[in-house]
Amino acid sequence: MKPRLLIVSAVPAELPPASPALALLAAGIGPVEAASAVAAALAREAYGAVVSVGIAGSFGRIANGGIAIVAEDILAELGVEGGEAIQLPSDVTLVDRAYADPVLVETARRALPEAAVGRGVTVSTVTATDRRAAELRQRFDPLVESMEGFAVLRTAQRAGVRALELRAVSNLVGVRDRGAWDIPGALRALHAACARLWESLL
Repeated sequence: MKPRLLIVSAVPAELPPASPALALLAAGIGPVEAASAVAAALAREAYGAVVSVGIAGSFGRIANGGIAIVAEDILAELGVEGGEAIQLPSDVTLVDRAYADPVLVETARRALPEAAVGRGVTVSTVTATDRRAAELRQRFDPLVESMEGFAVLRTAQRAGVRALELRAVSNLVGVRDRGAWDIPGALRALHAACARLWESLL
């Protein structure tokens, strides 16, 4: 019997329907909750892969309801404000980015040919101004913003487990115009994309 997939979201509404082949984990909001919950889950059971799923804000290249396959996720707020390099001892490395498994990325690309593939940024404070959105766009050139993506990918990486991140867009990053958000539509798009992806992964 193949190992199950560990499917991780921030909140239960983002999780796909239950299946014997899937272990579902609503880890909580933010990178600390995500990392600690995933680490505990990986310590309890051996999984075939970890898939981080959820809704996200777009930096403009993906419309509401669109799908992003995140191949690289950056912890945007780790470091010095403004992007200046931290002076570290020679034996210390600042880990501010994590990568999805390239085979899983390619599998997702084939299963979801309409999806955009690129970079995400993980933040602890949701962006709420156009100025901050422009700063993140200039520094990192991301497709989407989330609060858990880096944490899930990095935790899986440290445990030696393959991982992937899949996001559905609910809003534009910047000024929080709730009238322009479409969370129900993003959740429908996310669950539909997950159903197609499982056909290729399981």
